[in-house]
Amino acid sequence: MSQTVSPSSPGPSAVSPSKPQAKAARGTSIFPTARVARIIKADRDVDICSKEATFLISVATEIFLKRLTDEAYTNAKLDKRKNVLYKDLSRAVQQNEYLEFLKDAIPTPVALSTALEARQQKSQQRQLEEEMILEGTLQQDDEDEQEEEEEEEEEEDEDEDEDEDEQEQEQEQEQEQEQEDAAEEEATDDHADQDRAEEQDVPADDHSTRAVRVKTSSKKSAPKKSKSRSKFTDSQDDVQMLNDTDQDDQ
Repeated sequence: MSQTVSPSSPGPSAVSPSKPQAKAARGTSIFPTARVARIIKADRDVDICSKEATFLISVATEIFLKRLTDEAYTNAKLDKRKNVLYKDLSRAVQQNEYLEFLKDAIPTPVALSTALEARQQKSQQRQLEEEMILEGTLQQDDEDEQEEEEEEEEEEDEDEDEDEDEQEQEQEQEQEQEQEDAAEEEATDDHADQDRAEEQDVPADDHSTRAVRVKTSSKKSAPKKSKSRSKFTDSQDDVQMLNDTDQDDQ
């Protein structure tokens, strides 16, 4: 169903379906191509748009507007009216899911007092959200500072534990070194005692061997007399030789 905007109406609030819509010639659009191209170029995300794409966008816009006006005219007919009003368009937007993106552009009409109250509530809600965000930010900052302090304390505790471990290791190493030194000193003392004992034992052996040699030499050099005389002489000689060797050693 086609309808046109009535030129006698004061604004876009009334549409008259009495006059048939002028159909565009085949391969053309009712929208000026140059103006559509300027609107497309206004988008910074679009660098180049060909003529064919511009034409297709114009045709798609025509189809979209036709469906929107058809929905609005249906609402006007339900109210037993022939003119399409703003509330018919807003009802069409609210009733159709594919027109939800127009809710902000074509909102439901409300009284001025209601609109002011809604605006005030919206501003209060926005202010409350900002305060909550600010409080949350401050609280987050406090939590971050507390976490940083806890991390610093943990690092300090870890450093102290490491220092204590190092001190304990150093003490253990010192104790082990002292034990090793003491063991070496004991071993050295034992070797020294053994050397001294050996030094003391060697002269005694030499002394005994000398005594034996003296006995044998005295027996060989003494003249053969009577048995009793020879035994007595040998004993005297042995005692004399032992005394001489003791004096020599001293």
